[in-house]
Amino acid sequence: MANILNSITRYYNILIKRRGPIFITQFKSKKIYTEEQLVYVSRYIHTNPYAGSIVERIEDIFNYNYSSIKAYMREDENIKINTESVLEYFGGDKKKYREFIIKNADEQKETEY
Repeated sequence: MANILNSITRYYNILIKRRGPIFITQFKSKKIYTEEQLVYVSRYIHTNPYAGSIVERIEDIFNYNYSSIKAYMREDENIKINTESVLEYFGGDKKKYREFIIKNADEQKETEY
């Protein structure tokens, strides 16, 4: 991902004869060591549209087209990602995961603000 963003930045900067980053934040990655960290990251990713005010209501998270949340809710079988590791934390219950997302979305929004 970092290589793609760097390539785009270099191309754009050469094209318009400018210097510096064109994206607000740089790509970061961190290793996930525990199940709790995995669940936190999953929550962080799925609440981002709400925390960033892309969607207005918490419930809109579950209809956001550019999210993998539908795979976790088992509403879209075309999304090919492994959801088991996260859902196992909730006993495989997608309703509990949904409640977890809803319960923590406001906290994520406050953290982002």
